[in-house]
Amino acid sequence: MELLKKQPETEWEYFLAVEELGYYLQSTRHGLSRDHISDPDGKVAESLLAAQVLQTSLGQELSEKFGVILPRDCPQVAANEEMPPAPAGKIYYKDWYDKQRTELLRLEFEDCLCSACPFTHGVTGMRSEQLCKKDRRDIRFGPRRHACPLTTFSPLFTAEELEKKILRKAGKKGLARFQAKQETIILEQFGEKALAKFKLQKFH
Repeated sequence: MELLKKQPETEWEYFLAVEELGYYLQSTRHGLSRDHISDPDGKVAESLLAAQVLQTSLGQELSEKFGVILPRDCPQVAANEEMPPAPAGKIYYKDWYDKQRTELLRLEFEDCLCSACPFTHGVTGMRSEQLCKKDRRDIRFGPRRHACPLTTFSPLFTAEELEKKILRKAGKKGLARFQAKQETIILEQFGEKALAKFKLQKFH
């Protein structure tokens, strides 16, 4: 596995690299512990060690370039005490990570159909107020980000019923926004033929 495709330069690129490395370390360790991954020649173990070294190196670069205070350098406080404010020009790693993570969720949210749904709670909620009780991960990371999870996974609730509820809650403009977002995603994800087929099926 290529652990780092390119040397990160911006804070955002560092965050994406840290996320990718973290996912690789977690999923590979899990696979080894469950015997889903075999390592007869020790190559996987070597790759894990290299990933750990790289992760440490990226953390040090974050500290030097962007003033991120790494967990090992944070002040030691009791469990019931608050962390003191970070020095001027510095930021604790947890606060830095939460900031970048929120931006990632925002981008993912705006990229999926949920962002045009009047029932959504937005980036922080990732769940609808009244309709859908499913976790939004299945639409944010799945291949069907153009479809509401409720209509995708529940045989008792159709796309037509969803649109009727949107119309009652948000009016014609709200429904038009939802439909336009859906068509844009289908066009971007599958192309013009798929969009034409979707429209044909919808109106017949």
